[in-house]
Amino acid sequence: MSSSLPTEMTVRNFLTKALEKRAVKVQTEWSYSTPIGRLVPDMRLLNGAEYVVETKLASESKLLEAMVQLYDFQVH
Repeated sequence: MSSSLPTEMTVRNFLTKALEKRAVKVQTEWSYSTPIGRLVPDMRLLNGAEYVVETKLASESKLLEAMVQLYDFQVH
């Protein structure tokens, strides 16, 4: 018997459904061009303001890398 481990897509889908139940507009499969290249966050939330969401499932050793990526989303 194998156990299925959650993936980033699993977390993203769970979060999307939970937010949509609360009437938050969620846009997935979204990307945009910047001076440093194309950025592809997991989702964009539109609820009075715009929020960019990047889901991560990894050890803490990858936390800094994820924070740099989120900074790039915010700046560009």
